[in-house]
This record gives sequence, structure tokens and C-alpha cells, in this order.
Amino acid sequence: MLMTPGPGNSNPGFSLIIQAVPSGTAWYLDLAIGGRHERFFTNGCGQESDWRRSRQVPQPFTDLELTKRAAEGKLGRRLNRLVRISPQVELYCPCDVPVYDYLKSDVEFARARYDAQTDSICSVPEDRGLVSWPKGDLQRPRFDTRREGAHIPVDCRWQTICPKAHEEFLKTHNQRSGPEHAKRWLAWLISEYRKYGLNS
Repeated sequence: MLMTPGPGNSNPGFSLIIQAVPSGTAWYLDLAIGGRHERFFTNGCGQESDWRRSRQVPQPFTDLELTKRAAEGKLGRRLNRLVRISPQVELYCPCDVPVYDYLKSDVEFARARYDAQTDSICSVPEDRGLVSWPKGDLQRPRFDTRREGAHIPVDCRWQTICPKAHEEFLKTHNQRSGPEHAKRWLAWLISEYRKYGLNS
């Protein structure tokens, strides 16, 4: 997500979100600027009501680089200036220091994150609570049990992947750096399972 302050106040002059669809492998653009809010797909743009009226099915972008180039073009035309999105925009939490060295090169969209304030794992960007530990008991996690639609592959559904990832989280070698580091690693693992499935 990119935002910039508007002139003379703290409200954003524009916001641009490269939004992943639930599978995490396709994207659309969500742009709000000058009081106008639209979603852009490969076959058009508009608000939800526009799509219903035209009876078209919006087709998301299936290539992340093409999505970013489209975002640069749409935003550049609205702002009447050249816009370039740097590679770091792919990180949802760029200020969150990678726990392990091998995570430094993982710049794909995160699908889950650890929230230290609530001591829970949440989905990105929906902020849906996925895993929590009532009373701080790591052996008795609470998982989100809401069911997902058939469009999500079985081995990518939250209710499938979170318990499996938690089993890995409990292994001694994944606890060596302390519980908070282990929970951040768990969020990364859940994110990977969400994007690629349990057998990736």
C-alpha cells in the first residue's frame, strides 16, 4: 500500500493498494485519489456497482510485475507525473526485522503476520485472527475455524494450514531463539503455506 499526505493536512492525497485475491497469486489495484475510489482489473475499472451494471466479471492481474507497472501507469496519469514503484513495496511489514537470514530475500507478499500487541497471528491484509494462545499456553493454541469458499484450494485454507504450521512451530529447533522469534517464523510459514500449499 502506498499513501501520501494531502496538501496542508494529514489526510492522504491518494492511496494505492496492490491487493491480492485470496489465493495470493493474482492481484488488482485499489486506487483512491481526489475523492474518487476505483478498482482496476485487466479488463476495466470501476466500483462494485459499475461491474454489476456491466455484467462483466472482473479479471485480476496474474503477474505481479505487470500489476506494478499498471499501478505506476494509473497513478502516474492521475498525478500527471512519472511514478516508479520500488521492489521494497512488496513487503507488507518492511520495518519488521527478518528473524532469520534466509527471510531477508523473501520479498513476496506476506499472507500472515505476527502481532506482538495481541500475541496472535493475523492474515494480511484482512487482519483476520488466525492463531492465538489463550493464557500464553503454547501447547493449547486457538485457531480460526471459519470456513472458506471452494475457490481456495484445500491445502491452502487457513483451517488446514494453521494447525499443520503450529506443529512445526512447537518443534524444539524452531523455539531456540525464544517464543517471539518463533511466532514470527510461524507467521512466515503460514504465509508460505497459504501461497503455495502444504506440499510446496
